[in-house]
Amino acid sequence: MLYFLARLVLPLFVFSLFLCVSGCEQSSSEGKGKGILGGKSPIASVGVRGAKNVNDGLVPREGGGWNTNRTTVFASRSASVDFDLGKVLEVRALAMMADNNDTYEVLGSLDGRKFERIWLAPRVRAAGLRWRTKKDLSSSTRYIRLSPHRGDASLSIAEVSVFVDEPTILPPRLRVVKASDVHLSYRSALLLAGGAIVLASVFMVQGGALASNLVFLFLALAGVAQAGWAFYQAYPVEKFDVSLTRGVVASVAALLVMREGFSPKRFRPLRWFQFAALGLLALVSIGAFYNLGNPQFFDQKEKKPSVVHNYDMRVYFPVAKYFDELKYDGLYLGSVASYAEEHGGLESAAIQNTSLRDLRDHRMRKLSEMPGRAEEVRSRFSDERWAEFKGDMRYFWETMGPRAYLGSMADHGGNATPVWLTLAYLMYGSVPAGNEVLLWGALLDPLLLLIFAIAVFRAFGTRTALVSLVIFGCNDFYMFGSNWAGATLRNDWMVYMGIGVCALKLERYKTGGAFLAFSALIRAFPAVALIALGVPVLHQLVVSTRQARRFPAWSEIWARHRWFFDTAMGAAVCVALSVLLSSMVMGWDSWPLWVEKISSFTASPHVNHISLLTVIAGSEGNQAEVLAQRSVLFAASVALYFALAIWVAARGAPYRVALLGLMMMPVTMYPANYYMHFIFLLPLLVSEVRVDQKRWPREAGAKTWILLLGICAAQYFTVRETNLSMHFYNASVLLMGGLLAILVVLLPRDEEGQVDFSALPFMQK
Repeated sequence: MLYFLARLVLPLFVFSLFLCVSGCEQSSSEGKGKGILGGKSPIASVGVRGAKNVNDGLVPREGGGWNTNRTTVFASRSASVDFDLGKVLEVRALAMMADNNDTYEVLGSLDGRKFERIWLAPRVRAAGLRWRTKKDLSSSTRYIRLSPHRGDASLSIAEVSVFVDEPTILPPRLRVVKASDVHLSYRSALLLAGGAIVLASVFMVQGGALASNLVFLFLALAGVAQAGWAFYQAYPVEKFDVSLTRGVVASVAALLVMREGFSPKRFRPLRWFQFAALGLLALVSIGAFYNLGNPQFFDQKEKKPSVVHNYDMRVYFPVAKYFDELKYDGLYLGSVASYAEEHGGLESAAIQNTSLRDLRDHRMRKLSEMPGRAEEVRSRFSDERWAEFKGDMRYFWETMGPRAYLGSMADHGGNATPVWLTLAYLMYGSVPAGNEVLLWGALLDPLLLLIFAIAVFRAFGTRTALVSLVIFGCNDFYMFGSNWAGATLRNDWMVYMGIGVCALKLERYKTGGAFLAFSALIRAFPAVALIALGVPVLHQLVVSTRQARRFPAWSEIWARHRWFFDTAMGAAVCVALSVLLSSMVMGWDSWPLWVEKISSFTASPHVNHISLLTVIAGSEGNQAEVLAQRSVLFAASVALYFALAIWVAARGAPYRVALLGLMMMPVTMYPANYYMHFIFLLPLLVSEVRVDQKRWPREAGAKTWILLLGICAAQYFTVRETNLSMHFYNASVLLMGGLLAILVVLLPRDEEGQVDFSALPFMQK
């Protein structure tokens, strides 16, 4: 027996010793390749992840991906990592493996404060991580700083070797190790975490064995922890990974709702786990709305990433602050005029060839095709106001960069109502444009979202609030990165609508009417929710008249529909006060000008519109011709949506009717994609999905929530479509199909779950 063990253990011992010796010899020989920087710890780093990888002597294969567990990733061109060589040395040669299409600086300093360039590592044509080398240097330095110089958003260095003796072989022969794509690792960990949560939800049951429940709980926690670690390693994640996160979170939430809504009584899920899981998904979802913490924009002046949405605020800040001069038509002409004064004048060829959207008819034109228009806008300003306006616009062209600043004039200008502009004017009317000012303004949106969540929690319950938050963050109709994060009051009208619905649910009708009206005064489209409130009133009047063979007396109408009159009163007071105040602040001509502006804006198709009209006629320039040939189909489709919505609304509660009216917005109108974010309000259509409900209400509610979450999950595949016209067409089909399915689910049903045709509106005797 001992002989057998000796024969088994001795070879293993010798082999292990051989590996150790080989490893020691390899490390010794490779230490020379590392150079004098090898193994030193960084003394400072800014905006850098994985700083230790830059000089550890381990390199991934050449041509590999830029963002791996073996690379040092720089968040921006202003990021850097510093090393102390210990004493002043003369650098004679350098080698760097870094992402191919960027340039990187190696800077040196004698005192650690003033740095001068030693070498600018150039771009390389071949893809992936590539070596650059430099000999014949003679630079005395003690401190070394590594930093990107120029390039895209993908900035990384795998290895840097610094030599005081010029080596015979460059690049150095370093140990090549396997590198893991951290983005791929994050995607895999995300999917596994989602699966673990779903498994735990399915197999953790009330009254189940404690050991079994603990095993699945541990599995879920381990999956979440692994996903968190993978995210930490992959940060900042790419935009499609943000979309994947939204899709996975929505899918997992849908399965949790399915578990709750269709669970047999014997296998009820653990309530606390369902709440905890939905809460976690809501947090991740809101994080995804904010681009998972990765700034979407770049400050060209500061040379670093920025969370301020200057592409949006370069429109709404000046229109609100200088509405007296700009009105709705002068923003881009004023923008180019202010820019021209410091960049060659309006008559220069470069300025005359600048393309911008003519906000009178929304057509793109060169400035040379609009003679005298820029000067006319300039003449609206006093010299003092013009100097102030130019100072604000200088902030935008410096932070955005001239190319982006002038290129953004292809957008459609400020379309907000005078009420919204009044709120923005009260915030920005007396302050100059700046990062801090706009950042404080951007914080209003998450604050409003928090207020909305509290209101839904109080009126509808915890599950409804959490599902609404999940849909808010997982909704990808907007598509462009982080939605409105960094802008000011972009989701405000939806929050006001949601608070109004909550007030109606709590039977505070005057308050509900005021909030619904205020929502409509912010973005106009929500007015359909107020109009829809007349459906159940009209239905009841028709039924009462048929039954009594006479029109009801006014006292009967007042008593039976007091809620409607209270809601109308709240809305009327809100409209009167808001219109009066906004007209006093923005000018008595502001509302007529806004009506003219919106009429011209909605008269022509745009690629980013999501609606039934897009599904039927597309968004290309021949939409009118296509619609003329398909007018019968379009009319029939509109009639179908309206018939189903009226059927559901005829005997519905006021809060549900308001939401059904909002659902008709993309049916009857032609709204832009960002308005479709309103679907996060639609979980409020149904009562809270709980296992202790009666079967049919519970299943109808679960189906509604699952459909809404399914719309969010499916949007991942529309985001992958890079052709914008096809992307928004697919998004339109997805939305309109989902809304149609929800209307069918919400149809009145009897106790056995069958569609109740006796509840058809206006048909009861």
